Amino acid sequence: LFKPLLYSSVLGNMLEMEHWLYENANDIKYTVIRPGTLSGDKPSGKPVLIEADTYHLRGTCFFIPRYDVAQCMLDCLKDNRWDKRMVAIGIPKGAAAQQIHFSNAVQCPEE
Repeated sequence: LFKPLLYSSVLGNMLEMEHWLYENANDIKYTVIRPGTLSGDKPSGKPVLIEADTYHLRGTCFFIPRYDVAQCMLDCLKDNRWDKRMVAIGIPKGAAAQQIHFSNAVQCPEE
């Protein structure tokens, strides 16, 4: 019961923030990054997949190393395709995901 309440509150706050940006932040450049669950693992060494206007990328792992998210954020600064966009990011499942060590987590299942 607690998790659904927590997640609905977090998602509600996230949507409220995104809506505010869309309506009020015309004078700044921004990109909202929507990663999966962050892990403290080593960088994956794999390309981070990115797609605008969605909350989750099909075919990606639930977990993503913080380093990969930070690198993606820096890359978005160099590419104006992502300006004023909400983007989902993820690490591909399968062979790419098997090389990532998820501490205290389950690896991505094969589809």
